[in-house]
Amino acid sequence: MSPDFPRLEAKKVTQSYGYRCILNELDLVLHGGEVTALMGSNGAGKTTLMKVLCGLIKPRSGEVALFQAESFSLFTQEGYLFDDLTVEENLNFYRQFFNVSEESLEEMKESFALENLWNMPIRHLSLGQKTRTALARTFLMPASFYFLDEPFGALDQVSHENLLKVIKHLRQEGRHILIATHLMERAQGLFNRILYLEKGKIRE
Repeated sequence: MSPDFPRLEAKKVTQSYGYRCILNELDLVLHGGEVTALMGSNGAGKTTLMKVLCGLIKPRSGEVALFQAESFSLFTQEGYLFDDLTVEENLNFYRQFFNVSEESLEEMKESFALENLWNMPIRHLSLGQKTRTALARTFLMPASFYFLDEPFGALDQVSHENLLKVIKHLRQEGRHILIATHLMERAQGLFNRILYLEKGKIRE
């Protein structure tokens, strides 16, 4: 692994909701240039772990440290899109917020085949179309680590293949992509590592 690639280290991270322990002194190291699968049963804490890693949730104890890294970008089922705005207006908002070029926006538009949806409000899109738009938003942000929470389920075969192309390109650039999924059969050969979240700890 190149020493210039980004690295993330989580040490003894603990998170609980009420009396229920979700993450239990969890240790994890992620390296740039890899794609990692995160598996676990419903309610195991995969989404919580991703939100802790990218700083949206502060753990009860433990720490998350970054090395040679810029930032994070997170995809979840919520999408973080504005229903009353069009696809173009949503992505332009994030483009300006992230301070990225119009060229990058055009790349995402092409990568996720959004041309025919460009002027449609988010509330009029199907679940698969919203997912494509939310993925474009996620990858529009320049980041060292991308966290994708169940990205495959709503995608048709063409959109799925387009997503895999983007992920593989980012891996070649030295980024890390962590993907929580129950659909391993849709990403055969993609993952460098497969992690299992069970009883608040990671095992490989």
